[in-house]
Amino acid sequence: MRHLRNGMPQANRRGGFTLIEMIVATILLAIGVLASVGVIDGSEHAAATAHDLEIASYLASEKMSDAAIQASEGQINTDQQQGNFSPEHPNFHWQESVQQGQFTNLYLVTIVVQWGNPASPHSTEITSDLVNQQANNGTNGSSLTGSATGGSNGL
Repeated sequence: MRHLRNGMPQANRRGGFTLIEMIVATILLAIGVLASVGVIDGSEHAAATAHDLEIASYLASEKMSDAAIQASEGQINTDQQQGNFSPEHPNFHWQESVQQGQFTNLYLVTIVVQWGNPASPHSTEITSDLVNQQANNGTNGSSLTGSATGGSNGL
């Protein structure tokens, strides 16, 4: 034991960290690691959702192209139809709604693609006006006009 100038004994101290300092450092490190894992998990979920939305938008566009071909051939069906995209994308389901517009050969076509949990599905929608020009002037074809609206619920 060493003595100070005032005569009080001083314990021999070595350099280093105390047990309390090590426990606090370990707890802070654990909190940082858990927060990082949560951020990574959230990123993976967002990337998967974005990928599914990209697929759904593509599939909706393909169904709209099919409807445009049907309109050009004078075979557009105004009944509501539905199905899935098996075998390539069996978890994606579509609904097609065709309504007669104000004019004789104008149709409002809405395609909704849904995927995910059936109780709370994600969805995207595309809507367009199709004109059957074949019935108007004897030409073969249809024009695709309008706008596409997209979105996703349940994200």
